[in-house]
Amino acid sequence: MNQEKSKIKVVVIYGINHKGSTYNIVQELLKNFTNINLTEIFLANDKIQFCNGCYSCIFKGEEKCPHYESLKPIIASMVEAKVIILASPCYVYDVTGQMKTFLDHLAYLWMPHRPDERMFKKIGVVISTAAGGGAKRTNKTMKKTLNFMGVSKVYSYSANVAACSWQGVKDKKKDKIEKDIISLSQKVEKLIGKGDKLGASLFVKFIFTLMRGAHKKNQVDSKDREHWEKNGWLHSKRPW
Repeated sequence: MNQEKSKIKVVVIYGINHKGSTYNIVQELLKNFTNINLTEIFLANDKIQFCNGCYSCIFKGEEKCPHYESLKPIIASMVEAKVIILASPCYVYDVTGQMKTFLDHLAYLWMPHRPDERMFKKIGVVISTAAGGGAKRTNKTMKKTLNFMGVSKVYSYSANVAACSWQGVKDKKKDKIEKDIISLSQKVEKLIGKGDKLGASLFVKFIFTLMRGAHKKNQVDSKDREHWEKNGWLHSKRPW
């Protein structure tokens, strides 16, 4: 087997460009993984435009989004990866503007609309840091998106670093973060070992069942219902 093909694909999507505490914690996690094929995306570099709220992605298809060309390679990286890491420092108790702009464009992939079957076999990790409070709240925003896209298991790690830069974080705090991250990496690698046998979480199954019922009742032709029908989800087939 080709050695490159045997590597586990991991994509990291950063909500900011500067390499501060959040970035360094992600790097700490990555160095504990073995045999990975890594893609790192810095959203500020891609200059994704704000969502227009035009509903084109939902009613006409994602390719009709006026920003589709800039989003296409990022979403493709998520689809191809086994592990998806979303990382954002806390800005005013939530994700950065760049991350929020990106997440807004993923609405059509949420379970009420057209989730991608491949997402149900993936592992997610969300990471955030804050000088004060808000990191956990930031992670909730990113985790919710991955959950509603059908990602099987999403781990969350947040840290109050009590500093405005990684250099300013106290050694005692860094030591704790390092231990936490080693533990997290072991959990992720254990799930990676399950391969395609990775099952969906109860939350994912609940939302899927709820949306399945809604689409079965809705007899109006739409891109969403057509997607569910085409995948066989309105009948006996399930994406896990």
